[in-house]
Amino acid sequence: MREAGPGAFVAAHGFGCLATLACLARRSTDVAGALLVAPRDPDEFGLAPQPLEMPVILVASRSDPCMTLEQAHRLARTLQARCVDAGDAGHIDGPWPKGERVLARLFSLAEARERELALAMAMSN
Repeated sequence: MREAGPGAFVAAHGFGCLATLACLARRSTDVAGALLVAPRDPDEFGLAPQPLEMPVILVASRSDPCMTLEQAHRLARTLQARCVDAGDAGHIDGPWPKGERVLARLFSLAEARERELALAMAMSN
């Protein structure tokens, strides 16, 4: 996790993405954003993810044996997340240099959301 103003960022991989989603469903107020890399299929574990009220980027591979790209896009739509196609990267277990750029994008999305919320609060006063 990285501290960021009002909350922290969460990065998770594989089954950790599902554990993260379960935790965020109960308590997400102190989380500024989430990076979900190569998630497992929630249906496989009987989970029903809900939309998240924070910036979320889901990274999926075209050749991940744990979740098809189509399933990943469907999950991203459910979460109201952005989906990044990692290409033919398997389960994304090794080095992935593009990951730093994706994480930087998540930070930017969270900062933009904070500015929008601050503006909305200022206009309501």
